[in-house]
Amino acid sequence: MNPLEWYIEKCGELIGYNRLKDKFASYKKIYEQASIPLLFHEYVSAVIVTTAIAFVIVFVILPTADIFLKFLGAMLASLLLLFLLYIYPMERVDSRKKKIDAELPLALNYMAALLGSGAPPITAFSMLADFEEYEEISKEARRIARDCNVLGMDLPTALERESEKCPSKQFREILKSLKSEIISGGNITRFFEEKAEDRMAHYERQQEEYERVSDTLGSIYLVVALVAPLLFITGIAIIDFISSSGVGDLIGGAVVSPEITFQLFVAGVFVGIPLINIMFIIIVKMTQPEVI
Repeated sequence: MNPLEWYIEKCGELIGYNRLKDKFASYKKIYEQASIPLLFHEYVSAVIVTTAIAFVIVFVILPTADIFLKFLGAMLASLLLLFLLYIYPMERVDSRKKKIDAELPLALNYMAALLGSGAPPITAFSMLADFEEYEEISKEARRIARDCNVLGMDLPTALERESEKCPSKQFREILKSLKSEIISGGNITRFFEEKAEDRMAHYERQQEEYERVSDTLGSIYLVVALVAPLLFITGIAIIDFISSSGVGDLIGGAVVSPEITFQLFVAGVFVGIPLINIMFIIIVKMTQPEVI
């Protein structure tokens, strides 16, 4: 057992499974879609214990004698860590959703080819599970194959079970439709061919839409992140010139001290401009679809 596994096990023992099994139901559903290789109660236990340990460590090492400041700093640090660990599964779910949606067209074509060659549906899912190029869809197929081959479920039941844990709405709908198609005895090969064509057309429309959005974002970035900082620096230089040369007294305007001017410059250059760029990076990341 490696140190991380030992730590997670001890966290679970400290918090206790019975205290968590009936709590955080909505969060548990999100966690299951994140496909994190830890049981839900293990992750939650590790988050709680790690946050508490972080509070104690920050409280001890914070270089101040003021107890209130030490407590406040430790509280803020532990809350920040708690927030990051809390949203991590949500970020994983969003990342998996985008990857599954991007992989769908080619994966559906692959399944249609396998079924067209005479392979049974469960064999097609087993082969897709071993096809590592489709990273996230392969994980979904692997669980379906496991439920059928190891747990003895029939394919419609396995499809229904996996559709409840899949983060992609598109793939969920396909799994549910496939279940109905199997039960009704429809043409499964044709089903996959039609879905592959539909998803490929959707993917192409999505890429075209993103190109238009990226052009708009590029224009906004050019104005806000490049032109605005130049105007800000120019304005600071003008204010400093007016204040230091005495022109402000002559025209009856307010005089800004050099210290305040310098503070404005530092705040704008080292805080304002980086925040603008970080904001644009986040916006681009949120709007960018996965590429096949």
